[in-house]
Amino acid sequence: MRKTILMVICLCTLIVPISSTTFLHTAQAAPQAKPTPSYAKWSRIAIKETKKRYPMGQVTDFLYLGKAKENGDKVERFKLIVRDRGKELGVLVYVHVDPKTDTLKNIAFMETRP
Repeated sequence: MRKTILMVICLCTLIVPISSTTFLHTAQAAPQAKPTPSYAKWSRIAIKETKKRYPMGQVTDFLYLGKAKENGDKVERFKLIVRDRGKELGVLVYVHVDPKTDTLKNIAFMETRP
């Protein structure tokens, strides 16, 4: 009886560290890197051009509204929230791209409510 208890205690002390080490190794796995979205290039341009348009403002939020086609162009659409001189306003930014060459053609802005 005494040997059985000692064997159980010895086995438990061996099993617990092995299982906790396995758990810690699994829990600390590095997260998968997210792929860069297709609109990343155009979002940087939209933010940069909005900052030029509102030099005293600060872009506080950003939303990608999707892609559209207009007169043969690809249009990447964004909504930025800008805090300018104590007021907050929404700015819709339409980045017109030539789909054949993937180059910038035009940028249009429209102010909205935040």
